[in-house]
Amino acid sequence: MENRPMSEPNVRGGPILRWSIGAKLALVFLVLAIIPMSVIAYYNLAQGQNAVAEVTRENLVELSRSTAHHIGLLLTENQRASAALAGQPSVILFLTASGDEREALTPRAYQTLQNFATPTPTTTRRDCWT
Repeated sequence: MENRPMSEPNVRGGPILRWSIGAKLALVFLVLAIIPMSVIAYYNLAQGQNAVAEVTRENLVELSRSTAHHIGLLLTENQRASAALAGQPSVILFLTASGDEREALTPRAYQTLQNFATPTPTTTRRDCWT
């Protein structure tokens, strides 16, 4: 058996057990502060991501509704334009004419289409986009 003096402590364990009480307390308080802060940070991150996703979803829905509205206005405008052109006598004559008659009516039909396509100062064909 070994002969050891009674006053010498038997220290076993790793290097952490040999730290001073102040270092151990500092480590414990640091861990006790970091764990709750980490949980709160994770919770805030998750809530922030959910909020951003919700706002993005709402913006996307609003954008799609606005785009659908503008497309509807454009289709309505094109439908009215087609109806207005279909009622023009020069266009009707041009569409019902055969080969030689159609060639003779081409400048008149072209002028009708040009008059329709050129906007006047009081109305424009792009009013639905503003």
